[in-house]
Amino acid sequence: RPPEGFTYELFLDEAGEKLDDDDKNPVLANVDELEALIRTDDGPIDDDDLDEAAIQTKVKELEESMHAISSKLYEAAAAAMAEEQVADTEDGNDDDVVDADFEVVDED
Repeated sequence: RPPEGFTYELFLDEAGEKLDDDDKNPVLANVDELEALIRTDDGPIDDDDLDEAAIQTKVKELEESMHAISSKLYEAAAAAMAEEQVADTEDGNDDDVVDADFEVVDED
């Protein structure tokens, strides 16, 4: 089983240069803090010794920081698509438009 926070770190790696360190650092800090709540250098903390309230609080903080960068990525993607559409329109590149002659045939 991958360590807790694995999917968050993978997400950040895949986002690559689309995010700067100011975006990534809060998420990475939350992942590190969450991992510290559930494991030590010797391995996972026993279930009886876990601080469930602290873990739930840290998970919520992690989700909030992920939501912030997900929103930033979505907005950037939407802006890029809008710019591309404007550029295609300005270039006269309307790939979806077909200019054709047609004739209506009466089936009667």
